[in-house]
Amino acid sequence: MRVTKSPGRSWPGFSTLELVVVIAIIGVLMAITLPAYMAMIPKSEIKGDAQAVRQLLQKARLNASAIQRPVRVLLDCTPDTRQGSSRPCRLEAQVPVFNSSGAIKAWNLLPGGRVFLHKGTDATYESEPTLKKARFDSFATLFNDFHPMSGGAARTYGVPGKDGFGNDSFVVVFTPSGEAVTYCPLIIRFANRATGEKHNWLLTLVNSTGHIRLVEAPVIS
Repeated sequence: MRVTKSPGRSWPGFSTLELVVVIAIIGVLMAITLPAYMAMIPKSEIKGDAQAVRQLLQKARLNASAIQRPVRVLLDCTPDTRQGSSRPCRLEAQVPVFNSSGAIKAWNLLPGGRVFLHKGTDATYESEPTLKKARFDSFATLFNDFHPMSGGAARTYGVPGKDGFGNDSFVVVFTPSGEAVTYCPLIIRFANRATGEKHNWLLTLVNSTGHIRLVEAPVIS
């Protein structure tokens, strides 16, 4: 059966004015909610990066105890490694390989021991003079020969006065006994370069055995 439109019948639809009003309402709602949503992204990224650092440090400490070898964690956020903002900061957990004389001949990446932070995240550290300083001198050789992500000559991180030192890179060494060794006690600070919002994590050596504690601190705006 063929159905034809009745000449006197009106069909439902939207007028041009109604469409314009709907589009205007959607635009207003987006203008209100989009900035808030965009502001949440850096906060989420910074929180995720801080958690990733904590998890890698915990993993390195557990592995040092399990394999009875020191494990070092390096954070590299230097401008030459990042090549501006085109590359993210990175962390690596590495295990030394010793030769017959006991000297370190190579470093192996701990399985699952590489973490890349978000490109918008800057990671720096500050010395905390009120915290306990670890026995750095006994483990100084474990802080040497780190090759940057972009290639080039090896550098030493976390040791003032050495090439490549800066507050955008550091080294933590976990000994088989669980001690966390750094050149100096650190406050690790994460910031989003776009918003300037900062999120702090406090890295402390808890007791004489070197147990490490990573404590979340208030956000600084």
